[in-house]
Amino acid sequence: MNLPVSQLNDLPILTPSEIEEQVIAILGDLKDSLIPQMDIEQLIQRLEDFKYQWQKAFTDFGNHYRGELAYGDLIADFGEKIAPLAKKWLPPSGTGNGAVNVIISMLSTPKPVSVPLNRQLSITRRRLKAKLERDENQNFLIPEFTKPIFIVSAPRAGSSLLFETLAQFPDLWTIGDESHEIIEGIPALHPRARNFSSNRLIESDATSEIGLNLKKRFVQQLQNREGVKYLHLPESERPNKIRFLEKTPKNALRVPFIKAIFPDALFIYLYREPKENISSLMEGWRSQRFISYQPLPGWPYRNWSFLLVPEWSSLQKSSLVEIAAHQWKTANSCLIEDLKTLDSSCWHLVNYQDLVERSQKTINDIAEFAQLHQDQHIEQMLSQPLAIAQRTLSTPSAEKWRKNARELATVLPDLENLINILERGKF
Repeated sequence: MNLPVSQLNDLPILTPSEIEEQVIAILGDLKDSLIPQMDIEQLIQRLEDFKYQWQKAFTDFGNHYRGELAYGDLIADFGEKIAPLAKKWLPPSGTGNGAVNVIISMLSTPKPVSVPLNRQLSITRRRLKAKLERDENQNFLIPEFTKPIFIVSAPRAGSSLLFETLAQFPDLWTIGDESHEIIEGIPALHPRARNFSSNRLIESDATSEIGLNLKKRFVQQLQNREGVKYLHLPESERPNKIRFLEKTPKNALRVPFIKAIFPDALFIYLYREPKENISSLMEGWRSQRFISYQPLPGWPYRNWSFLLVPEWSSLQKSSLVEIAAHQWKTANSCLIEDLKTLDSSCWHLVNYQDLVERSQKTINDIAEFAQLHQDQHIEQMLSQPLAIAQRTLSTPSAEKWRKNARELATVLPDLENLINILERGKF
């Protein structure tokens, strides 16, 4: 599709009249096919509905970037409800089949480097939820969580890389993944208990019952760096004190809650500069691999990705870069406000760039802060570049953010004060 020069900086989407042309091509190629009457009637109705919704979205947004989520939903619906039925009867080399491909390829994003995890993660989380519910009445001694370590950051700040690196320390236990189901599986901690206001949790949410339940749910999934489950060990071999490492980006909004349950908790605050971080958030939204709520009551689109920030409902007419910037700003602002109420010995600030470019020093500094013991395995790991994190979407590159540079330029000025605070590293 060739767009006029004036539109090259906006969404590469078809106008309603161009959509009409594609629909005519599809139906034209079906005239001489053997498609059953019931199928053609159903297809015509779905195409009419699609054209109507496309016209409505175009009236609201034109080809402005604020319409990206609306158009993305319509294209996804087309791909699920119309394309399979049409392609079943269209000749492979005809104009109708080409028209279907034109529509479903709009707003297409590069394929991720790794295997898509959305379905796999969804299945894993459902199984975990079922297991936690099944084992809810299981009896076992809960070990003492001694100075547990929580990595806190905005989403897509590099926390997976840091978590996977620190999880190799011999004295740390983890659950092997993020804690979404473990935390939100407790009904009082799910955002629906607060009418989906946000993922924010504070000290008053940390009742003794919830604290005990949360610790128990963590213990059910605890494993060491070799992947050995805590509860699979003979009771006599289970340590009665553990060093626990956890990372879930939503915890950027939960520091007071975590500190109330784990009074001696340590926090590693990972900061990634906004151009890269916000661009990565945009990439994550587009990939649909980080869906947190589907659907989200009151949200006009199919999915909500990443953490649910306060006042999210005000973003309904916002562009994707504005949504991502709001998530980045809220997460970091909340972390600054919450961490500065704690003793400075409780938290340690890490810059993502230092983690990548000066890995050995950065990890050694963290080890000193958290009083972690190193061994030969850690020394060998730090003698070479850190491995690519499992949740990496595309090939790491310092310049990757530039593909969203024009959009980022519209939100960065509003973040300058926060950026200055974070760059100084003093709250």
